[in-house]
Amino acid sequence: MSNQNLARLLKALTWIGAVLLLLMPSLAWLWRIDAWPGFRNAMPEQVSGDPVVLILLLLPFATVAWGLIQLSGFCSRLQRGEHFSRAASTALRRFGLALVVGAALLPLTRVLLRAYLHAGDSSIALAQGYLRALPILATAMGLILGLIVLVFAAILEQATALAEENARFI
Repeated sequence: MSNQNLARLLKALTWIGAVLLLLMPSLAWLWRIDAWPGFRNAMPEQVSGDPVVLILLLLPFATVAWGLIQLSGFCSRLQRGEHFSRAASTALRRFGLALVVGAALLPLTRVLLRAYLHAGDSSIALAQGYLRALPILATAMGLILGLIVLVFAAILEQATALAEENARFI
């Protein structure tokens, strides 16, 4: 498979990922939440139609979806053979930042969502909705992957500077 075809495939996958990231929380908001096993403990009652719930559900996912769209821009540059460009490293950096911010927003929005849905509960009860292995793992992996992408973007930025410097000599 050529680099251009691989870049096209990666670009399509980034858009599919962005759509899925926005679709899943939106569907959870539209339908009975207690029918979704992953949401059952965090939000036991039906919350369809409440815009505050939608915003809190979507915020971390929308952040990462925006990052995937930025990654799609990186793929466009790969497709054109612009591997070493400031725009390519900027797109990667934005994707990494979106992963880090999205991962940081996930626990915050989940605690705020529990507080909104269970007004009057103790702060311990609110934290218990998040203090489980899967949400903590999702946050940790989002942070780690985001930091890896940020390091890779910094490496690409340095490689771009070297390529530009070498091009001036030739």
